[in-house]
Amino acid sequence: MKKFYGTCFTKTWRLILSTLFLMLCCGFMANSQPIVINGNPADWGTVFRTLPPGVLSTFVVDLKRPDGTDNQFTQGAKDFSEANEMAWSYSQVGDKVEITNAGVIIWKAPNGDELMYFMGDRLSTNGTAEIGFWVFQNGTAPDVSTMAFKPIKQIGDILILFTFTNGGRVPNLEVYEWLGTAGRTGVDRLRMLTGLTDDKAIAIVSNPSVDPSATGKRYPVPTYNDPVFGNWVACNKEKKDCGFYYDGSFVEGMLNLTKLGLKINLCHATFLMETRQSHSLTSMLSDFVGGSIGSTPKIWAQDAIFCLPEVGRKAEVTLCALPNDPDLTFKWYSDEGLTNKVGDGRCLTVSLDKSATYYVTATNSFGCTSDKVMVKAKGYSLSCELDVNPEPVFGVNLGKGTVKVTVHGDVVISDLVLSYNWGSVDPGNKSNISFKIPVQGATVTVTDQNGCTTTCTYGGSQGCESFTVALACNPAHLPAEGMVKADVERLYNAKFGGTFVASDISKDSDPQNSGCFWEQVWGYTITDPLGNISSGCKIKYTWKIDIVAPVITDISDYTLEACNADWPAKLTTSWTDNCQAGGNIDSDGGVNIESQDPCYQLRVYTFKVKDECGNEDTETVTVKRKWDKTAPVMEPLKDLVFACNDPVIIPTPVFNDNCDGPIDTYTCEVVGYPEAECATFEFPVGETTVCFTAYDECGNSTVECIKITVEPCTITCQTAYARLENSTGGSLGTCFIPQFSNWGWTNPILEPGKYELPLYAGAAQCNPANGWGPVGKVLVDYAGTVMKVTYLINMGYSMSDVHVYVGCGMYPKLRSGRETISPGQYTHVVMVDRASEYTVTFTNVQGPVWVIAHAVVCNVKGKTTGSGTYAKAIDCRRRSATIEGLAATDLRVYPNPFSTKVNFEFVSGRDAQARLEIYNGIGQKITTLMDRAIESGVLNRIEYQPQDVISGVLFYRLTIGDDVINGKLLYNK
Repeated sequence: MKKFYGTCFTKTWRLILSTLFLMLCCGFMANSQPIVINGNPADWGTVFRTLPPGVLSTFVVDLKRPDGTDNQFTQGAKDFSEANEMAWSYSQVGDKVEITNAGVIIWKAPNGDELMYFMGDRLSTNGTAEIGFWVFQNGTAPDVSTMAFKPIKQIGDILILFTFTNGGRVPNLEVYEWLGTAGRTGVDRLRMLTGLTDDKAIAIVSNPSVDPSATGKRYPVPTYNDPVFGNWVACNKEKKDCGFYYDGSFVEGMLNLTKLGLKINLCHATFLMETRQSHSLTSMLSDFVGGSIGSTPKIWAQDAIFCLPEVGRKAEVTLCALPNDPDLTFKWYSDEGLTNKVGDGRCLTVSLDKSATYYVTATNSFGCTSDKVMVKAKGYSLSCELDVNPEPVFGVNLGKGTVKVTVHGDVVISDLVLSYNWGSVDPGNKSNISFKIPVQGATVTVTDQNGCTTTCTYGGSQGCESFTVALACNPAHLPAEGMVKADVERLYNAKFGGTFVASDISKDSDPQNSGCFWEQVWGYTITDPLGNISSGCKIKYTWKIDIVAPVITDISDYTLEACNADWPAKLTTSWTDNCQAGGNIDSDGGVNIESQDPCYQLRVYTFKVKDECGNEDTETVTVKRKWDKTAPVMEPLKDLVFACNDPVIIPTPVFNDNCDGPIDTYTCEVVGYPEAECATFEFPVGETTVCFTAYDECGNSTVECIKITVEPCTITCQTAYARLENSTGGSLGTCFIPQFSNWGWTNPILEPGKYELPLYAGAAQCNPANGWGPVGKVLVDYAGTVMKVTYLINMGYSMSDVHVYVGCGMYPKLRSGRETISPGQYTHVVMVDRASEYTVTFTNVQGPVWVIAHAVVCNVKGKTTGSGTYAKAIDCRRRSATIEGLAATDLRVYPNPFSTKVNFEFVSGRDAQARLEIYNGIGQKITTLMDRAIESGVLNRIEYQPQDVISGVLFYRLTIGDDVINGKLLYNK
């Protein structure tokens, strides 16, 4: 059974001695490459055996199962299949497509190029076989549970195809890139790379019969013993010979991933070598073998233990990671998230006063990084104590001692050495040793195998014990001879047992004090139960005189800032005392008391403290809070009705609150108009709701609404024209009458400047006294080549239509050449909604020009403004080239740019032969749209829909008689 990474394949990593590394590295530098692609397998064994830094290798054998079957693709598996579509099973494999060995070497060249070398062989050389070599970036491999492959292929995976030929040496080499299955089927899932020069990709089939260096027209199988697969063994079925490669039985190749521009992630990659009997991407696959490319390094490390130093000092601790591979770059971190780097290199030395955890990673020259490894520096310390039973008394009775050792920290200690101050050393190196205590006491030092030490002592019996007796505060009786005798005997008997007798009681001094604290020392002689006497012993009495009560730091009564706030659970203050240290103290939970103000509540908190001598102090604090859950109330307001065009006046609401009194701060909202301001809102005809909201200081709110109704208006509209006048009001414009039956004016604008033209509504017979008179004005601002025509309508009026003519003639012309005053034929025509102001900007005007400003004005107040732009040139200095009255600018071509069709419209000023042609961007004629006689004054319209024409720039040519107009089209299909 063949092994495969991801099922049961184990990748091969080898470490080499430093001397071999230096020798091989130098050899690599001299030869510039690890493998020479010449069909001779000898150099593969050298590289597998002596792997230098910067080179990765994998060697696998196509192992068979005990029954002789081999894993191979089942019917239907093809290279363009997705991984989960590539089924396989165990069965017999044909000899010429039977793989026996395969291998991969990855090398990063000195110039930085990543080179991938691959090799494989087959059992039989009888005939031609196709071989493929896949590189799967995501670790794709055969899955035993599904008898397919997983995970699925990753876009950018590489397939190399070449042929085992019967006598040929250089196979037909092809390299493909996996494009994925989204929107693709069949071979379209693979893209073949071009430009495969020998420095980018090469493959050669073994041909020792023409190689002078070969032995007996055959190559020896390289010597290599793989830790997983064992010896490299290959046999040739036709020659019935093992241990040699003959013509067509071994193939090797190289791919320069860098020069091919292949961004392959090798860190978790696997490879798959496959065979088939036909050189076609649609042919079925046969045998396969594969394994891990193995670019991700594996590292490990051991924890370090150290003895914790004394307080204030630190220990030097060194942590190291393995393997000791020069190709690996190690990084150390102090956090599991790898955000705080603390060092580089295989080993890290740190100064520590406690246990610590670190994480280490390693990156190889291919940029692949290992998993993080946790390394612990375990600090510990020892302590010991000496148990004595019974204890020696006055040097007469010898006690028995036991040493007990405690280890502090997560460390197991096996060997302990104990040494004693009287010279003997425990021969067993064990803990919990029993021994006799000498008269002068014992000192034992404990040392572990790491040199960590601790010491425990017992001072022995010196005849007198040191006792201190603490009396109660403000004692009723001070020490006296009888009290001292009784206390000494009680203390000795309790500590040592037996009957002790005290004598020669004497006071060393009168009571001495330091502030509240008093003490007095008495002398005595003690006799033990064996009659041993020790004199000059001392006992000390201490007591405190304190009759002053402690003092609690006062907290002033206060009010909580927030309305309806929760009561504090308790209060905290400090206290002091004349004879002891004070501190912080908490109050009780508080008790509610009656308040005279219904909007406020009161609670009293009590502090109590007692000192060591029983003196007490008590303090109280009153806390006040505002309590208001009632919303303000608005005085009633009536709904309002307003006539058409009357100003809407919103009333001022009045709010009152139970705790805050009158509230003059409120908000106003027009329902249905969230962005509107009540004071500036123009109320529409009909009923509108206005709501007022007020808040009191505690956030209680109330909302009250009224309805405002605006009655509808009777709207009347009239035609209006602007008239250019002199300083005395005389007309400078020309009345349409008698040339036309309707009234109105066309106005000459002879030179740049600013002009103000009154706008008259209903001025029949061009008489401004008729109709409504002036309803606004039209401002003409002519500067350079830009002319702005602005309508300003008086208060109480508005416009529903705006028509502006700016041209070289007094009146607009129809296509037939006939003059007209119809507003629909003006230069700029627009419908507006109750406009009070509108501006038209003409961007390319060359005067002098004529201006006609027309509008439909209604007796309702305006509410909107607007603007428009006319970009077509109006050049009245000279006309464009014409075709018997047809101006070049009068040829309409629309839309342009276009995506499906374009229209041409023109009117000729004479009878003539007309031809319209379309050309592509390099001057080749595409089509002739028209070629016929046309009549003067007749509109010609031609539509063009391109067929099988490439998007881009096209050109048109219109010829009428001997005259020509050329133009450009932009076709975006």
